[in-house]
Amino acid sequence: LSAFKAKVMSHGNNSRISIGNGLSPASHVQAHQHQSFTSEERLLIMKMAVKCADIGHVTLPPDVHLLWVQSLQAEFYKQGDLERKRKVPISFLCNKNKPRNGPAYGENQLGFIDVICEPMYEAWVKMFPACEELMENLQIIRRFWENESVSRQENTLNRPDVVVSDL
Repeated sequence: LSAFKAKVMSHGNNSRISIGNGLSPASHVQAHQHQSFTSEERLLIMKMAVKCADIGHVTLPPDVHLLWVQSLQAEFYKQGDLERKRKVPISFLCNKNKPRNGPAYGENQLGFIDVICEPMYEAWVKMFPACEELMENLQIIRRFWENESVSRQENTLNRPDVVVSDL
């Protein structure tokens, strides 16, 4: 992220890329002021695209985002169970026996958004302004977690007997 942000800043306003009329983004990418990128810069942009896609659930509608978060929590807890069984230290957010531990707790999602997602998507949108909707959706998810009641998180998302189809 730091390398990408440095490239965005070094190109200033000339680093902005617009996406044509929205009909076919891949075929309508145009660089402002005929900006051309070096192969190193193109590789960095592609790496950031993969990173944005990897954590893209934070830009999806809340109901879809919640499915991802619940799946992540199940995966993390399974990893924690394996670590407990092997008598090795249990990884961060993987201990289902620790109170309010796991991706499905609001404060953990807000930390993830603040530290990882928001800085990355801000840099991405600065480079690709046509992707502003990603930041708007991220803010919807942020408000969801800020407003989500503790009882909803504890009573629904973190109960082992609740499955994705129950949501």
